[in-house]
Amino acid sequence: MKAQSLSEPMDLRAIDFNFTVEQINRLAEEATNEYNAILDKVAKQPRPTFENTIVPLARWYNEITELVTASGLRYFHPDKQICDASAEADNKFMGCVIEGYMRLDVYKAVRYVYDDQEEMIMLSAEDKRLVETIERQFRKNGLQISSKKRALLSKAKKRLVQLEDEYALNSAACSYVLFTREELDGVSENDIAGMAVVYEDGVEKHAVSTNVFVYNRVMRYAKREETRKRLYVACGKESLKNIAYIQEAVELRLEIAKLLGYESHAESVFEGRMVKSADEIIDMYEELRRRLSKHIDAEMDRLTAVKKADMLAEGREYTGFFEWDYYYYSYVTSEKKRDMFEIEGNQYFPIIEIGCKLIDIFEGMLGLYIIPAQEPNVWHPDVEMFEVWEADESEFIGHLYLDLYTRESKRETFTTFSLRRGCQRPDGSREFPAVIVNAVFPKPTEDKPTRLSFDNLEMLMVLFGQAFATLCESEGNPALIWAAKGRKRASEQHYITAKKYNTVAVAKQIVIAATRRRITQLLEGAASAQPHTEIR
Repeated sequence: MKAQSLSEPMDLRAIDFNFTVEQINRLAEEATNEYNAILDKVAKQPRPTFENTIVPLARWYNEITELVTASGLRYFHPDKQICDASAEADNKFMGCVIEGYMRLDVYKAVRYVYDDQEEMIMLSAEDKRLVETIERQFRKNGLQISSKKRALLSKAKKRLVQLEDEYALNSAACSYVLFTREELDGVSENDIAGMAVVYEDGVEKHAVSTNVFVYNRVMRYAKREETRKRLYVACGKESLKNIAYIQEAVELRLEIAKLLGYESHAESVFEGRMVKSADEIIDMYEELRRRLSKHIDAEMDRLTAVKKADMLAEGREYTGFFEWDYYYYSYVTSEKKRDMFEIEGNQYFPIIEIGCKLIDIFEGMLGLYIIPAQEPNVWHPDVEMFEVWEADESEFIGHLYLDLYTRESKRETFTTFSLRRGCQRPDGSREFPAVIVNAVFPKPTEDKPTRLSFDNLEMLMVLFGQAFATLCESEGNPALIWAAKGRKRASEQHYITAKKYNTVAVAKQIVIAATRRRITQLLEGAASAQPHTEIR
């Protein structure tokens, strides 16, 4: 494909997030019809081949990009009606996909290619693996069992998809616990400044969220055990909603495995992987347990001794070491050993500057040129949109969205979402990838900046790495999505991030840059405030 530069007009295919409920429903209906049409065409092939059977089955996902985007809205869109419609559309289409993988006529065409040794020998290793993968996907959807068992399998799989989505939505929910300033003793003023103030019976209290960012900070720094316990219990209550989902999901997975002829869900998963049996995994875990147990016991003895000393100093009875104690005492006992950047670096890590610095780092590391979108089309004013280009501006790569701040109706999770994968369309044009970096940090203000801990910085680095790996992974025609070759620079992303740009190195860069800016501000402030004195 001819490279396109920044100076040339081109269709960057920025995603339009102004969906209506009706549009989402229509997209789900159209995608379902298109998918079924592809299956019908494959099933009617007089002589199935790799090109007329396997390629269409591998390419279909790239042809429903609008639905993929619409079905992802449930994770972050501020309108609940849109979120509900998005979830419904995804469930509807995934149900269609499950039924598609259970079509015996399509499986016969796939199996014909799989058994055609003359053609299989001529395929590349990558294409051969693609055939094997698609054949296994159909087979594991019950194409070799009776129609009665297949009907039970379809019902179980559809229910499992619903459970997974409901579990994820429940996990993202968060609640608030009210504490006085005294009860938050040990928590930094910066963290408390980001909490909403609520008056209860005339007493000023701070609303502490069970959001993972706030939760981890309070559990690590709050000195009062009762504070940590109350927050831990509140967070645990949110998780209680998922117990029934987990129990049903475990039963369904076992049912599905049994219907397919496996002894367990684990056995069904291992097919096609390096590990071939559950016994290998159990043996590995037991060996790890044996090697780590003495270290774990020593660590718990050390933490317990510190808590006992605290209770004795406060004149209170020691009643045990609990889960809500672990974060706090791990921090207390290791504080003296911590690197300077972990103890004092927090002041240098304002989230806005960190985002800019990480973009600079990945630009240099991956050979990219990243600029803010001039006319961003986003779903919320807090979201930032960027265009990602090759460093020499010769080729557009994709769009990056940063949705870093918590808000109502947003899924409370730190992750990346692929809204659209890069691919070559049937007409030869390019579909550009789009990725969201999603986080739930408190939104900074002029008087209340959001500053990240060392751990938060590390986590954000991982998210950026995942996002750029997805943006850069596709090259040429990645229609064969299950076996597409990624760019070398993307496949090495984790190694580079871990080795060349480890978290301490990034922290040092941020600290140095922030220190220089601070010194400049102080000098400028002093210069404007002090009258100039002539030196004789």
